[in-house]
Amino acid sequence: MSQLYPSFSWAAVGGREFFPHIDLICALMPPKFKFNPEHKTLADVREHIIAGAPLAQTLEGDVLDAKDAEFTGELRGVVGSLVVFAAIGSPDASPLVLFLDRLPGLPLTLNGGLVTIVWDNGPARICNMGSVE
Repeated sequence: MSQLYPSFSWAAVGGREFFPHIDLICALMPPKFKFNPEHKTLADVREHIIAGAPLAQTLEGDVLDAKDAEFTGELRGVVGSLVVFAAIGSPDASPLVLFLDRLPGLPLTLNGGLVTIVWDNGPARICNMGSVE
């Protein structure tokens, strides 16, 4: 399943026109972490995060794209999914945007080195955000 969090809205990030300029973070999540539509902010999921990396995102029409995400450090464990959130102040104020668990290479076993998440270069890119209000 790969889907937008139902609570995410353009208003949560100051409006659609500001979305390309906010700090989006991609978080690596363990296999036991599952999508929950009740999760709304970083505070709801932060205890599960293995590591996070900033995204250099663009929004062309309704299509979200970004440079491939690179994670560095002594990362260990297994990644089962990704969560993208907007880093806006405190964890309680940082809205969850997207849950992804159907990417090539997932689940991914971390071996302590550099990890790169390669986004789809097809027409949908990371995802279509047309349903966001």
